[in-house]
Amino acid sequence: MAAPLSPPPSPRGAPPRASTSKAVHKWLLLFSWLLVVAHIWFSPDGGSDDDPTFGAPGREGGGNAGGDGFVGGPGAISSSVDAVTIEGGVSGSLVAALQPITSRECCVPAVYKDVYTPDDVYCFGTCFTERACNDTSYPFRSAEEKALFPLVEERYEIGAHKKILQPKCQAPERMTPPVVWCQKPHAETEDGVARLVDGIPPAGCRHVSEGSGSGAFQHAIIFPAAKLAFCGIPKVGITQWEQFLRFYMGAKDYPSLPHYKLDRNFLQFDLLDPEAQRRIWEDEEWTWAAFVRDPAERLLSAYLDKVKSTAQFKWMNKSLTFDDFVDRLAMQVNVTRCAAKDPLVGLGWCSDPHWRPQVYSCGLSERLDRFQFIGDLHSAADHTRELLERVGIWESHGKHFINGGVKVGRNPCNIASHPSNHTVHVGFQQPEEATNKSAAHVAYNHAKGSKGKMDAYYSPELLEKVQEDLYADDYKLWKLVNANGEKLSKGKELITKLSSKCAGDGNVAERTTGNTSAPTQSPSAESSEEEEEEEPAELPPPIAGVVEALQPVTSKECCIPAVYKGKREPKDVLCFGTCFTERACTDKSYPFSSPEEKEMFPQANITAKYRQRLMKECRSPENMVPPVEWCQRPNLEAENATTAHLVENIPPAGCSTIANSGGSGAFQHAIIFPSAKLAFCGIPKVGITQWEQFLRFYMGAKDYPSLPHYKLDRDFFQFDKLHPAAQRQIWDDNEWTWAAFVRDPAERLLSAYLDKVKSKTQFKWMNKSLTFDDFVNQLARPVNYTSCKDSGGHLNGLGWCSDPHWRPQVYSCGLSERLDRFQFIGDIGNAADHTRELLERVGLWESHGKHFINGGVKIGRNPWCTIASHSHDHAVHVGFQQPDEVRNRTAAKVAYGHSKGSKEKIDKFYTPELLKRVQEELYADDYKLWKLVNDNGVRLSKGTELMTKLSSTCVAKPALGAAIVYQ
Repeated sequence: MAAPLSPPPSPRGAPPRASTSKAVHKWLLLFSWLLVVAHIWFSPDGGSDDDPTFGAPGREGGGNAGGDGFVGGPGAISSSVDAVTIEGGVSGSLVAALQPITSRECCVPAVYKDVYTPDDVYCFGTCFTERACNDTSYPFRSAEEKALFPLVEERYEIGAHKKILQPKCQAPERMTPPVVWCQKPHAETEDGVARLVDGIPPAGCRHVSEGSGSGAFQHAIIFPAAKLAFCGIPKVGITQWEQFLRFYMGAKDYPSLPHYKLDRNFLQFDLLDPEAQRRIWEDEEWTWAAFVRDPAERLLSAYLDKVKSTAQFKWMNKSLTFDDFVDRLAMQVNVTRCAAKDPLVGLGWCSDPHWRPQVYSCGLSERLDRFQFIGDLHSAADHTRELLERVGIWESHGKHFINGGVKVGRNPCNIASHPSNHTVHVGFQQPEEATNKSAAHVAYNHAKGSKGKMDAYYSPELLEKVQEDLYADDYKLWKLVNANGEKLSKGKELITKLSSKCAGDGNVAERTTGNTSAPTQSPSAESSEEEEEEEPAELPPPIAGVVEALQPVTSKECCIPAVYKGKREPKDVLCFGTCFTERACTDKSYPFSSPEEKEMFPQANITAKYRQRLMKECRSPENMVPPVEWCQRPNLEAENATTAHLVENIPPAGCSTIANSGGSGAFQHAIIFPSAKLAFCGIPKVGITQWEQFLRFYMGAKDYPSLPHYKLDRDFFQFDKLHPAAQRQIWDDNEWTWAAFVRDPAERLLSAYLDKVKSKTQFKWMNKSLTFDDFVNQLARPVNYTSCKDSGGHLNGLGWCSDPHWRPQVYSCGLSERLDRFQFIGDIGNAADHTRELLERVGLWESHGKHFINGGVKIGRNPWCTIASHSHDHAVHVGFQQPDEVRNRTAAKVAYGHSKGSKEKIDKFYTPELLKRVQEELYADDYKLWKLVNDNGVRLSKGTELMTKLSSTCVAKPALGAAIVYQ
């Protein structure tokens, strides 16, 4: 049977727990009332920022050295609590923390009822949250979840456990870690203590101290359902994260100062059982993340908040200048245990965590590779949202967070009700634009304005001393993260830039083979016809772990994929075949990874009956122009239907098997990535060539830079060519991610005109003297025909019979009717950011996207059947859709010279009137959709969010995101 819970360690200077002595209790109550009066009189506000040591801190292991601890009696703030309005009812669409208040009670969580006295309630308890008072599984969702994360005192006698921890935390082997960034994994449990990283104190030091000697994991918190472990760092927004933690667990008083709340103890990594700590650290399903900050700005914030503030760290010399403060920290650490150290002398494990180097936190200095995501406090809004989206709690919690709240009482144990002002429902860490306040200002008046005071406190010499001497490692790490802008950084990418000894996870070989050496450069294929005929003297061996498409060329053969042998003539090879890829010639399961995977995605059986059915439904659909409803109800049809009608009011899937232009349907360019369960809706003139090259890179074709449109191997991953049952499965299965990119319709239309009308090598049947104005006028004609056969050509109006290069984008893949089916919509104008984010979300960036090499050595000059070997120039190994900064080229220019420069030619071809006509009349729906996606900047958009802005009849449930309410 588990041992009864014992009181967890109090923060330094935190209100002491109530004494069992009534006499002592009365004197403490009287003393506390005097302190409350003094605090209200002298303090401008009752709040603290990220300091777990509010009031006068104790020295070495807690206590109340300053004598200003607070004990709140039962009546301390009762009048204020009574004043809180009680609202009835429960709102099904609100997260637990935002449900109406149905109780004024503040209580110690039920599991602690026999450990704490009622006098502890106002500092340590949870208010307005009935479940906290009566459910012993709170703050977990269930008793089963709680059992997975036991506290250390449930398995160990806490007194004995502290004795084991004391020397390991207060007198570690090294007073400063070596900072190697990429130490080999090391995790063990010794004497009931979890040593997770070699060279630093173990986890659990918080049991010994909250100040010096408090260890590396003091402020790490966990979000169990999301498997997120967040490494909090003092003076880097930890107060807001702990408020969000309590919001996540359902505490209705979450805006209160969180540092003393008992309910948060259960989700404090440092207080967990050592085996649970090891499991969370070693299990790769758990995401570890941290935020960092400019060390000079953070140090100044600590000085202003802890040294100069009269309400904080009262034991400190308040006349200490900032220069003297820095000089003290610059002293050499020459002690072997924290008890003998002044917290202001030197920087090491005994330093106070508010100015202890950030890289000492959670093993960042040794195991940066364990951190999937590192954010920058300067980009808190973007980075926080991206992180929560990646772990799946933005839609459920992050977007619903309301900053601030109604403060009740002004003592150090401030209690706040949940906010009633839903006009500032801006989301966690998002700025409150209505009041022009940052998230830090809104959340407990947290901003100290240190960023704006840098010039007043720092000379150039002092700034250099702090950034490049005292906090050199902090500065190197923060600088790299800051340089990434609005994108989160990854530990495995950062380590390779911080140390030449860290190979990182940049090459796949390390993940699959454990080989830490860098891969050998792939030899280039021969580029001349004479060399093409010569056999190499010795074939290079495969490189272990390198993606298949980048393996050295071991064969010069071009062949029709094995599965097609006997069905195509040899003359078809150069246009339709696969080159330099032996598996394509011999393995009938190619391009799938196995025969089993191939069986899951059978191609359609093109019988005469199937073709006849498609001819009717694709070339003479009921609606020549879809109604554009954005959120049509899902179309459920019989499993044995001949064709897959996935969306009402548009032609079925499969139309491109009977037509490539007019009447080719909505899914003509949709492609699938089976292992990632990604279906990408390609749209002509929106980067589809690059995506089809990437598809062939993904399948392992070494000639992937070739023009992809005629390659037979890609047919197997063309959604439109699959069996109708497979099409329905991919469309209906919510585990499949559907994504699309859109483009400014005016820019796209001009690109189509320049590429297909004016080009001498394209669409030769067209009138090449047609002006752009005449081209637009022809597309503006009304669609007054019922069959593509009677349409009068591809330029007669805009509908299903139009050529797909200028057919409206929203006609693709059901975007016009089922926008909610698309988890992600990107903008071609932000292709680099959006493509990387999409591939990261579906798990293809690390395995394929980052290894993609643009361009290649071209062999042959046939514009349609150009063959290219895989690239040998690793200087442009920049990743799929990423710009080639070395050559100052966009990804489109590098990949097959595809860019037509239409964006730069807008002013030349468009008058203001013509531009308005195209954007707001001919392509009005395209423009509305693209504008919303473009306004989202570097973040991918979600179909469920876009549709609510496009139509008042489309309503997404805020707590679920993906579920739709049809009105």
